[in-house]
Amino acid sequence: MASHRIVFNHVGLCVADTTRSRRFYEGLLGFEFWWELEPPDEGTDQLLQLNKPIGLRATYLVRDGLVHTDSTKLMLTGAAGAAICFILIAFGLTWYVQAVVFVLFGLSFYMLHNNIQVHVTDLSQTARGAALSMHSSFFFTGQAIGPIYYGFTFGHLGLHIPPLFGAVVIVIVGLVCARYLHHRRPMPARIE
Repeated sequence: MASHRIVFNHVGLCVADTTRSRRFYEGLLGFEFWWELEPPDEGTDQLLQLNKPIGLRATYLVRDGLVHTDSTKLMLTGAAGAAICFILIAFGLTWYVQAVVFVLFGLSFYMLHNNIQVHVTDLSQTARGAALSMHSSFFFTGQAIGPIYYGFTFGHLGLHIPPLFGAVVIVIVGLVCARYLHHRRPMPARIE
């Protein structure tokens, strides 16, 4: 199975002291200076809908260790983590253990969920609209049907079967997504 990577283009932070912030990110976290940009106030004021003078300075820092993440592994890890949490929920552990399991379930589920959303952005504009609509529809339908499903199945099948079924479903979703969702565009080159 081929490895596919997600590129985080940038994260923007507004800071009061760029020198101090650079010391923190470069010295403590290992980022490297890439380049700086000071756009003119003319046009920037309209873009940002701010009054002049703007005085904007954008400082770009990079760290290769944070640039690439293997999306296939993230989807499989998210699906496996959520499935394990479903299985643990089926054991009916004490409430404080289940609270931790639910937090881990949320992290795992959204690891899978957010990777699916990232892949949707690679689609053409028409396909992206259809995919986002379907994704939203399934997500919110699941939110609406979930309580009905669990109420019915807990009442008829007991407390152990529904979470085990959920584990199977989420593993299937993770495997299918990891197998078929691939980035179609070439990776952007780093500006030197």
